[in-house]
Amino acid sequence: MIEWFFSAREGNFGPFDSKEIATKELQAFINLCIKNGDDGGRGGGGKSKKLSLEPVHDFVFKRRE
Repeated sequence: MIEWFFSAREGNFGPFDSKEIATKELQAFINLCIKNGDDGGRGGGGKSKKLSLEPVHDFVFKRRE
């Protein structure tokens, strides 16, 4: 089974059971950032990276305690 994650400055989010669920969670995260006015430091006119969602086969998720 493939697990899906997305990464942000705040950390790694997941695992999600499907790409569709991960996509919805990523969009919810993006919407929250927009609502809070958090552009990830990209508002300075520099190039921003395009967000993408990809499966990670050998990823080890380290949970914060």
